[in-house]
Amino acid sequence: MIKHLILLSVFATACASNTITKESAPATESAVIVKPECITKRAAFDIGSGETRLNVSKVDTCNHKIIATELELKEKVPYKESMGRGKYLAQGTMQAGFKVLQTMKKEAQKFSPDSYLAVATAAFREARNGETFITEVNKALKINAKIISQKEEGDIGYYAALASVKNPKKDFVVWDIGGSSQQIVAKDSSGNMVDYEGKLASVSFKDRVLSEIKNQKKKSPNPLTAKEMQDSIKLSQSFASTDVPAEIKSILSKPDVEVIGIGGVHYYSVLKQSKPASGTNVITREEVGATAIDLVDKDDSYFSDQKHVDTTITNVALVYGFMRGLNIQSLEIYNVNLSHGVLIHPNLWQK
Repeated sequence: MIKHLILLSVFATACASNTITKESAPATESAVIVKPECITKRAAFDIGSGETRLNVSKVDTCNHKIIATELELKEKVPYKESMGRGKYLAQGTMQAGFKVLQTMKKEAQKFSPDSYLAVATAAFREARNGETFITEVNKALKINAKIISQKEEGDIGYYAALASVKNPKKDFVVWDIGGSSQQIVAKDSSGNMVDYEGKLASVSFKDRVLSEIKNQKKKSPNPLTAKEMQDSIKLSQSFASTDVPAEIKSILSKPDVEVIGIGGVHYYSVLKQSKPASGTNVITREEVGATAIDLVDKDDSYFSDQKHVDTTITNVALVYGFMRGLNIQSLEIYNVNLSHGVLIHPNLWQK
């Protein structure tokens, strides 16, 4: 299969190297003195259900911290949306995805990382040809690619958030929403990890809004009328109320709980579309609700980011509905994704 990917990847013009988005990265070294033997440079790939990311950073392996990020790239690759009823990733999407990974590795090589690691998430767990694709990609590109479980995905996200938040509270909850799955992870009173492994996520929720509320087969559900927005929020709220386990709800109900939102859904769809009164990265449930109201009747042309325009509005409805269903009062949102967690998670890099 990889022979076909290599030969045909030149036709994946939608994912050519000049379309890959370069994200801003901090260039300042950590003020903490790190032992030379603890320093390494890693390239971490997050092959998500709807987007592929690369992060090249110097890492303190002794304290599991990112010292300095040298490169961050991202590109939309709609793996989840390409799957038909037979649960096979579309050939064209695999070709485009391979081209993105190939281009990203070439960019990473300019920074001479000591090692590479790639994790693939929900779409590849679900697809019948997901394992074959990742295996062949790994053989061709040598990026140590592997499909991780949803529990591993949640743990990596928790690790990434914990390393990014200063002075986290005792009741610390991490919420990550991807294209095909979402995870809510916390620790119980005994210090054991507890998690929610949800199947309602960015793309799957958008698809349900299209089929159950709009009764359409279009790619984009936009615009949503006021009633359609209300019904979308109710759909999300009802799902959260019944699907999230009691143990997670109990932790979320604690008075001093700190809920951290990570990933593109929280950062780009919610925080960047909203105007928190705090002027910070903390947004209240009421402010997310106000953003949902503001997005009523907005069509695709309203958004400057046309790559994710089809999920931006329903993402806000999804988050707001979950906040209502789980009685989450506020979210502290960070521009942190799975690649950050991959860089510093100790178990992933063991030889």
